[in-house]
Amino acid sequence: MLRSIFFGIAAFLALASSASAQLASPPPRIPVVLVGGKLVSFSEFRFGFPDTCPLLHFHSVHPDHVVTALDGTQIPDPNAPACGFGMIGQLRVWAVFDLAIPDADFDGIPDAREAELGTDPNQADSNGNGIPDGDEDKDADGLGNAVEIVQYQTDPTKNDTDGNGVIDSVDVTLASTAKSFTVVPLLVNLYQGSGATEQHFRDAVALMNQFYAKARIRFVLVGVRTGQTAGDDGTGGGTAGDGRFNNPNDEGQKVQEAGGNEVAALPGGKGMKVAVSATGGTWTDDASPPPGWSRHRDPACVCEQRSSRERTAATIAHEFGHIFTLAHPTVGSAENTPGNIMTPSNGGRDAFVDSTDPAKGFANLTITPAQVASIVSDGIPSLFGVQGKMNSPAVKRPYQSGSAADAAGDETGGAAGSPLDLARISMASEEGEDEIHVLLELWGPFPDSGAIDTAFGLLFDTDASAATGATQAGLAGVDREVRIHVVRESGSAAPAVQAQLLVPDVFGVRTPIGGATLLPVTVRAGSNLVADLHVADALELRLRKEDLALTAPLVPMQVTSLTPGSSLFPTVADTMPLAFDQQRYLTDPDFVVTQEFADPSASVPFSLAGLDPNAPFEVRFDDEVVATGMLDGSGSFLGTFPIPAAAANGFHFLTATDGTVAFAFSAINVPEASPSLAAAAAALALAGLRRARRLDS
Repeated sequence: MLRSIFFGIAAFLALASSASAQLASPPPRIPVVLVGGKLVSFSEFRFGFPDTCPLLHFHSVHPDHVVTALDGTQIPDPNAPACGFGMIGQLRVWAVFDLAIPDADFDGIPDAREAELGTDPNQADSNGNGIPDGDEDKDADGLGNAVEIVQYQTDPTKNDTDGNGVIDSVDVTLASTAKSFTVVPLLVNLYQGSGATEQHFRDAVALMNQFYAKARIRFVLVGVRTGQTAGDDGTGGGTAGDGRFNNPNDEGQKVQEAGGNEVAALPGGKGMKVAVSATGGTWTDDASPPPGWSRHRDPACVCEQRSSRERTAATIAHEFGHIFTLAHPTVGSAENTPGNIMTPSNGGRDAFVDSTDPAKGFANLTITPAQVASIVSDGIPSLFGVQGKMNSPAVKRPYQSGSAADAAGDETGGAAGSPLDLARISMASEEGEDEIHVLLELWGPFPDSGAIDTAFGLLFDTDASAATGATQAGLAGVDREVRIHVVRESGSAAPAVQAQLLVPDVFGVRTPIGGATLLPVTVRAGSNLVADLHVADALELRLRKEDLALTAPLVPMQVTSLTPGSSLFPTVADTMPLAFDQQRYLTDPDFVVTQEFADPSASVPFSLAGLDPNAPFEVRFDDEVVATGMLDGSGSFLGTFPIPAAAANGFHFLTATDGTVAFAFSAINVPEASPSLAAAAAALALAGLRRARRLDS
């Protein structure tokens, strides 16, 4: 009876919770190009590679050199023998909704809704500004008109449809991730000469975790290394081993490079890193040194040990916010307060943290819903950590990943620090997801002005067989290539950057595959308070798994940078090998808890597997150690841990570490009431674990 009551209530709670966050499934989408104010399907185009022009261009697939728009209008190729409809970057690419309701102009807005937006139901681009009406954002809430109407059922004329004080784009992002959390492995290196102590930073990380719980992000300290010197080598006039990193581009860059390489070597290539510098200043040659620095999307940052653990925790949390691509608050924004985590330390944050006012202090630092939504919507958690779902019990998502790091300055045919110098690549996805998130970091920035004609290649041996496919850049069996082209003909405008999916053959000929083969790419520039610090650029894109057709569990890959030009056989300037593991999650250690709820002081059964054999371990409830023991010869353990008596209501992280960089995690909820229900659940869970162990033996 208790069993049926427990599972009935648990099922109801899970259903109610998921229903509140569930969004309508997006309708099918078709890729299109806007030509002369008309939407034309990708299937109407082919891409010259190369053609009689030096760059990639759109051409009609038809022998009569005409494409047909979605509304039936025929558009002739303006330059069929040569450069076609224009080069990549000149024509805008979208994916519009394929509606099952009347939409005469195929702009994604149902005809019946065009009047309220003041748009013409017979014109895809009513105001002629080059943007289809469905992609316009009438209420400036960050969501296009068509997305609001069709996918989210929000009001395209109101930026806060439900009147809760949060704009619609933030609302829908938070709702879609309401039951998600991320666990990020964290390395801390205490540099020789820094004077930093391990306990100070352990305390600071525990405080930082209390703060980032607001964003459902948890950092697991998998290593604190003392007496480090890597990168602090005295170049550029600095002093080796003094714990201070000379500015610019010398020790600081090398320390950050070493940190990024350490993260790339972590399991799954996921994690973040803090290099701890001497108290009193990161830079020896800066009259007003900042207490920390970081680059957007770079997993390693530098932070000094500050005067209190609260200040240190706030500084690390601030730098991690930058890594998660958050910026300093702008005047007039909701974040522009002394207590916001992204306010600089000398902009009032230190004074806020130090205050004895009950409404201030570290515990009252804030991160706004918009900042949380920005982190989540940018896909940053999946790049740096492992994600889970607050199901019953909490479960790890089956993730896929690939990562690699490459030394600075090893490119050929280019100047040191050029964008041809590959730095790092991170690839993240999950089983069942349609796309792979790719972040390619470079050791040098693209020039601010002048012509650019540079390419990068992501080479995939999709079936892990050297016997099939072509041989490129030393990798045999290449079946797919993603060619990223960065182009600027002249001037100082932002370069046009897009990618094409190609199938290479043994003769070196690369053929675009059918369907949507032209992919948008974003150029991401790093950000740092130190104006002259070397800043690496990054290229970010998402690849459709359907187009890549990856069949091997472990896919060999090669990243290449190519010397400028569009030659059919370009010269490779730099390479970086890696593998994309489609079943990476299967090799992670396991932390199994078979219940979602437990009351304070309750005893909770758990099991561990896949950790370091015959090693001591500890289990933490959030940051409090609740169990220790010795793993068996297979790296496993079966036992119980107590919920702390003072545990607050709500969601809590569970992590197990074994002294190596490996860790296992789970989660549990402390309910507001119903102790008898929680006790019954614990008894049932323990019986289940014991039965499972008997069956295994």
